[in-house]
Amino acid sequence: MADHASKFTRRFRDINLDIRELKTVRVFDQKVTPDVVTTMADLVSGLVQGSEPFAVKDLWGSEQFRDAVTGIFSKRDPDDPKARLEYDKFIGQPLLALSYARVLDRETVFARRYQYRVADAPALATLAQGEMAAVDFLAACAGKVFADSGLGGAVEQFFQRQNQQTLDELRSAYIELAIAHTNIERDLEPKRIFPKMLNVLAFKRKALGQVEGRVTKRRITLGDVRYGRPNRLSTARAALASTVAPLSEQAWGRKTLVRVAMQAVKEHHGNQSEVRDSFAGHGGAEAHHIFPRSEYPEQAARHENIIVLTSSQHAQFAHPARTRSAARGYQLLCLLRKLDAILACEQDPECNFYSITDFIDLLADCGELPPQDAKALRHKAKFPIDAPEEW
Repeated sequence: MADHASKFTRRFRDINLDIRELKTVRVFDQKVTPDVVTTMADLVSGLVQGSEPFAVKDLWGSEQFRDAVTGIFSKRDPDDPKARLEYDKFIGQPLLALSYARVLDRETVFARRYQYRVADAPALATLAQGEMAAVDFLAACAGKVFADSGLGGAVEQFFQRQNQQTLDELRSAYIELAIAHTNIERDLEPKRIFPKMLNVLAFKRKALGQVEGRVTKRRITLGDVRYGRPNRLSTARAALASTVAPLSEQAWGRKTLVRVAMQAVKEHHGNQSEVRDSFAGHGGAEAHHIFPRSEYPEQAARHENIIVLTSSQHAQFAHPARTRSAARGYQLLCLLRKLDAILACEQDPECNFYSITDFIDLLADCGELPPQDAKALRHKAKFPIDAPEEW
């Protein structure tokens, strides 16, 4: 089975995202980030039955939304009138993006108020599984917006040369296009949207991106493309952050996302150990990070880095002597068993839970694969010898 990135790329193939023709830049907006998109997809999947219509207010009023925004994003309570405008955008912007991708259907109710229906439940379920699927979705979307809008060449120039000049040229071209072909009159909005689009592409390409108008000195990380970046706190989030101790907003959000990912992996495997040895029936199911979350926090929410073990396997073999570090021999065994699960998922057309390219990225990011080997394996995984012609 193709990975998420290939699936989403094919999804956008026949969708026109040319800003000049759509007359809007709202296909990809400031709050359209991987963690927000996967949270909204999860909310819609859990709250909406079949093709029944729903609107922003229907999600806003739910207990699930309150738990998500106060837990994952450390935001003010939704009932606070001071946060109303921000929450309207927080829900509305990702829903609008999903409608442009035809995951949701959209109809105008009044002015810029929309009513939605689920158009593609499997795609929505994939996005709800975790933010790495949302990263693939948003990277495919951003690339299509740039390409359809005539900026594909400038994007490639930036990723080939990676300097301030190519960044300035690309950003200026995007801003000028937005002002010329939409109802935007000032450069503030496109300036805020642009890095969201560029950085999710940079993260997928393991490249430099933009932070505060400058080319980064290091490649973009998952933390850079999430919503809750510490230096971008709104007034409402800053007020709440002072009451949440002792975690920073970003750490708070990451901790919750990791917990959700761990639970999802356990449920995917029916709360049964993935390592079928003599200890497989001893103890309850526990989620174990193959590469320790204390050492690789950016990889802690990846499904491919989480394996289900029994409590006996976890305590006696994965973390002997109750240390946080992983026993090397057992770590390799866990990687092999996780690879078995990933390959089984890749061969099942109904399984969208794991991605072989994400597994390769995990190994590369954690130092288990040299960059050139990882690149060759990604290409082989994406274009296998017996791949269908449509790939």
